Amino acid sequence: MAPDVRAVGLGMFVRFSLTIATALAACAGVARLAVPGLRAADAAEAEASTRDSALAAEIVESAGVSQGLCVHLGVSDGRLEAALAVQGKFLIHGLSTDAARVDQVRKELRSNGAYGPISVERAGYDRLPYAEGLVNLIVADDLAALLKEGLSPAEVLRVLAPQGVAYLGQRDARGPAAKAALERALDGAGFRDRRIIEGHGVWAKIVKPRPEGADDWTHLNYGPEGNRLSRDTLAGPPTWLRWIDGVTWPTSEKGPGGVVSAGGRLFYVFSDAPHRKAEPSRPVLYARDAHNGLLLWERPGNKVVSLAMIATPERLYTVLDDGGELLALDAATGKELHRYDEAKNPAWALLVDGKLLTYAGDRAGPSMRCLDAATGKSLWKNTEWQIAPTGSVPNVAVVGDDVYFLDFRKLVLGCLRFSTGELRWRFELDDFTPPPNSRVKLAMSACGEGTLIVGEGGSGEAVHAFSAKDGKHLWSRKYQLVVSGRPQRHKGSSYDEGFFQNGLYWIHVGRPRPPGESGKGALAWQGLDPATGEVVKNYEYDEEDLVTDACHRAQGTERYFIGGHAEFVSAADGAFCDRAAGIHNSCRLGMFPANGLVYSWSQYTGTYLRGLVGMSGTPDSPLGETVAFDHPSRFERGQTAAPQSSAPTSDADWTCYRHDGFRTNRTSAAVAGKLAPKWTAEIGGRLSPPTAAGDAVYVADVDGHRVLALDANSGKVRWSYTAGGRVPVPPTIHGGLCLFGSSDGWVYCLRSDDGNLVWRFRGARHDRRIVVRGQLESAWPVEGGVLIAGGQAWFAAGRHGTVDGGTDLYAADPATGRIHRHEHITDGPVLRLLAGDDKFVCLDPRKVFSVDAAERGSRPRVPDGAFDREVIDPSHVAPAPGNDAKAQTLFSAPFRALVKAGDSAFAIGRSGNVPALSFDSKGKPTLSALMPEESIADQTWQVFEYTAAGPPAQSLALDSMPVHDGLIAARGRLYVAMTDGRIVCLAGDDR
Repeated sequence: MAPDVRAVGLGMFVRFSLTIATALAACAGVARLAVPGLRAADAAEAEASTRDSALAAEIVESAGVSQGLCVHLGVSDGRLEAALAVQGKFLIHGLSTDAARVDQVRKELRSNGAYGPISVERAGYDRLPYAEGLVNLIVADDLAALLKEGLSPAEVLRVLAPQGVAYLGQRDARGPAAKAALERALDGAGFRDRRIIEGHGVWAKIVKPRPEGADDWTHLNYGPEGNRLSRDTLAGPPTWLRWIDGVTWPTSEKGPGGVVSAGGRLFYVFSDAPHRKAEPSRPVLYARDAHNGLLLWERPGNKVVSLAMIATPERLYTVLDDGGELLALDAATGKELHRYDEAKNPAWALLVDGKLLTYAGDRAGPSMRCLDAATGKSLWKNTEWQIAPTGSVPNVAVVGDDVYFLDFRKLVLGCLRFSTGELRWRFELDDFTPPPNSRVKLAMSACGEGTLIVGEGGSGEAVHAFSAKDGKHLWSRKYQLVVSGRPQRHKGSSYDEGFFQNGLYWIHVGRPRPPGESGKGALAWQGLDPATGEVVKNYEYDEEDLVTDACHRAQGTERYFIGGHAEFVSAADGAFCDRAAGIHNSCRLGMFPANGLVYSWSQYTGTYLRGLVGMSGTPDSPLGETVAFDHPSRFERGQTAAPQSSAPTSDADWTCYRHDGFRTNRTSAAVAGKLAPKWTAEIGGRLSPPTAAGDAVYVADVDGHRVLALDANSGKVRWSYTAGGRVPVPPTIHGGLCLFGSSDGWVYCLRSDDGNLVWRFRGARHDRRIVVRGQLESAWPVEGGVLIAGGQAWFAAGRHGTVDGGTDLYAADPATGRIHRHEHITDGPVLRLLAGDDKFVCLDPRKVFSVDAAERGSRPRVPDGAFDREVIDPSHVAPAPGNDAKAQTLFSAPFRALVKAGDSAFAIGRSGNVPALSFDSKGKPTLSALMPEESIADQTWQVFEYTAAGPPAQSLALDSMPVHDGLIAARGRLYVAMTDGRIVCLAGDDR
């Protein structure tokens, strides 16, 4: 797990200040503290840390920003970064144009275990390396120098998030002359709207306004009126990523339990149990920054009522416990502000003009209450009507002083006065009574244009319109629902899906189908006259646009309709809009438009990018032209050359992730004898699986952005190298070189013996950073590792061909970095691991490239598990290698690692679930448990060896949990990467 940024910042202060007393004084922002025996140089160091602490406290307080992404322009020594880490909950990124300074600050951060949450990088200031609207706080403490180096107001405002703050000035400057000089610099650069602050220097505070056209989504069904139409004119068909977070494999629930957004924050409910795992599921309420996805806070519960979630810029109203009261939480911190005793176990809640309208139905009878949101005081109560929700439809809407409701049990449509609770009118729905034993359920699904819409659910087939003035029936309309490709109606189809937009009520109409035959998708979006039900506009799909239904209600914005499978259709002319096919809507909700972005939650297949994503419909401006491969901004040659010769590797080495190009986890080199620990190396951080060649073991400290080489005989660190982003896949060793890709979009080539840089190449076409699971990454990361095929180093940059303008596959000379091959890909797949051999390189089982572009031949059959780091493929324990995809099943049993070495198979599992090895009639391997699983607390992780079918031949207990897939076998030894940041070497007596 990545270290807490505040903890590592405090650790740096301890180092900078040299004594605990001085460090505490610095963190408290007090004056210099005299410490007996402190040398003059040390005292100066302590005083500098004290000044940085005081400045950081002033910045956070004056800027009014204490969490999110903080960027420091003009890094000097790392002290200010460390001080800001203590003062706020920040992800901190520093920039400098001085490479030597960056290296020195990285070393200081590294020595305190801080690199990752706090990081620095070399970059220019004319084009800041961030996506638009990403940064919460920009600090520049030498503005005059930065302006000379190309910093502009346009760039600062481009990368700032709405309501983000730029804090620009000159530290330690004093007096009227310094203030006048700053004013002149700001005027000359074009910084206009600002507030001058004098304290530890002279500063200008600049706040980026929220862009016109961005909108909130405060209730589950948009607002208290219940019309699922966002007023956001900036949110469009998603194609450009801003951020990714959340679990990669969602729970069996497959989608969020509820989502709302206000004040630049996104609140949602999701289960924290991973997909296909045995752990119990529980709902967790998450609060994230809506613009960069950084986690603000989270609160677990046992029941969160999605229809009672309401967001405002200051508060979040929600229920967290089964049968519990409605709560008001501080939107920024999650702290409880108020508990509404009069609103216990609500089925839904609405907020209008500082008043809460809630409903609960229990054995005591129905109860609808209107409460003062600030005090909880009850303003009125009504116990006559049963206004229970129908699925995600609350059957209530508030417009002005009117409360419209549907009591579907009494079959009454009615209207109350919001200010008093008095009944204005009621209308009996006897003529719309479902037949006896019918599954039809009525739901008041939308309100607008003086019209109430009641849709039929279950086995219904129509919508009905009523006057909002007196409840009289206006019209009814039957139409075919959009269905899936199966004969039966999918659970997502419903007649309560429509919404009002631009004066019309819009419905999503399916193609006619004969009884019992499969559906053929959507026919059209139709806009109905709210007064008559007549079709005013008809936007028909082309025959080839096969859009089926989805398990969520339709929704839209003022510019787009968002229907099944999140297909966007222009509201202006009905044009079908392209979007990133690598992003799919989530179950329950679909795609969520707010804050000028579109959000979607993870899918449970590998076809799409997994995780919660925030996306823009337009690219950053201006990205500029893609420069040549040998341009200095893309290619850098190191101080050392590739070795002239080196000892060749063999099958006994483990030179790349999962041993070889087809990721088999299989080596011919046996591991013999009774296993015992040989050495343990304390590295720290979240480790990748290791690789090994010759007398060295290589591993990546993933979140710490570094690669390390260890002595294979002792575990001592030989060298380490820091990259500019995460290193998710361990390095590949080839010809005396250590090659690896990083999430910063670069590929690095080091000498394997000393870790010196030979070359590095930016595979990312532009230096554009987004936030991914709590850290900055390139929009085009190199996450699939480096594959040696045909003597070339192959790697891919990007996430999916339909996202961020496409992905790129490269082949480079390993010794020089010269690019010999480039393929630009604008379709799938999701880029995961590369796989292949000297003839073919595969991005997935269907995306295959010949190493020799002119060569043709039978393409390899590679199982899907070879491309995914999150699954374990047991096929390599079979007695003979095989590439039959049908025989290589993705393994989801509770085993952390599985390799074959010689004639033995080694697996890591829990002691309470000892597996036995067996093969079916076709030779397909199976690991089955012999013993029932015990409680997790009573189990230990163990390495099991199998020499034949049946129970293990030997086992060895491990003292902590191993990294997933973190076991390798090399030159007669086993190496295990542990989740506590250690590498453990296991060997027989003769090793």
